[in-house]
Amino acid sequence: MFQEILAFILSTSGWVLVSSTLPTDYWKVSSIDGTVITTATFWSNLWKMCVTDSTGVSNCKDFPSLLALDGLSLSEMYGVMCSFRRVFKTCT
Repeated sequence: MFQEILAFILSTSGWVLVSSTLPTDYWKVSSIDGTVITTATFWSNLWKMCVTDSTGVSNCKDFPSLLALDGLSLSEMYGVMCSFRRVFKTCT
């Protein structure tokens, strides 16, 4: 009975953590400081990539699918999937 309660608590806390991190916009953030007037901030998450300039204007591009991610993100995603699949020995 104790193991079932512990498993339920762990799975519920996992769902809460996943639900709180997926809608977060700022997964990757970088900024470019040019001259005194011009600066830009690039930020992206799993769903879109945006650029905000010094005037506060944002330009966002939605990813049509997970396959539209850049190469580094695809390799990171493959690494995460393989780390979970190694338990079942299905990753090469």
